[in-house]
Amino acid sequence: MKRKILIIDDDHAVLEILNEWLSQDGYQVKVMSEIEDILEVINNFNPQIILLDFLLKGTDGGELCYQIKSSYKYNHLPVIIFSAFPEGVLSLKRYRCDLFIQKPFDLNIMEQQINELISPKKCDYIHH
Repeated sequence: MKRKILIIDDDHAVLEILNEWLSQDGYQVKVMSEIEDILEVINNFNPQIILLDFLLKGTDGGELCYQIKSSYKYNHLPVIIFSAFPEGVLSLKRYRCDLFIQKPFDLNIMEQQINELISPKKCDYIHH
């Protein structure tokens, strides 16, 4: 079963690069340049992680993140917000995103961080 990633950015070049990069690595990627109902998209696509641009035309990526994190059904989903504006790091607390990445970003590091966020958490278990 492929891991699913939802990516929302109004920069088509970024969407194309991330789609190609992550698809080659075995992810099922859904890219969107605009969105009306984030919770409906999540319900239909069922991603394991969401990547959001902070500044979207007509929509605030931080607010989309807040909607996800405020949803009882989807608050467990990791959300990465990325932006060319470093003040977006304030979003970690305000919008409850799991990670903020500043643009431009290194694709290898981005992929490593995605993998860390969607990997099952290791649990120490001692069997007697």
